[in-house]
Amino acid sequence: MLNYTLYPQTDNTQSSVEVVYPFTLSGTYTTQRFKRTSNSVTFKSLEGFYDDDTNLYASQTWTNPPNSVSSLSMPVMMNLWLYYGKKPAAGYSVEIIIHNFKFTPL
Repeated sequence: MLNYTLYPQTDNTQSSVEVVYPFTLSGTYTTQRFKRTSNSVTFKSLEGFYDDDTNLYASQTWTNPPNSVSSLSMPVMMNLWLYYGKKPAAGYSVEIIIHNFKFTPL
């Protein structure tokens, strides 16, 4: 499963909004990107390595998040979670290799 989560934190209260997509690919590589502006957050997932929207298979834009979108610099966090806490089938290990990470300031 592919899960986009917008997780703002303000005034020591936490709230999140999320959307889940099935994660089925015919290839090995994906491109994941997000764009944050002062009033929106957009996530996009593409099959393969692309700088445009070629092979886009999932996208979500929040134009009115439940809390304001911060304009402060923030760290990028990437997580690999067990689906429902279940370990991989047949004892296989799971690995994600990040070939490239690029930050483009607005």
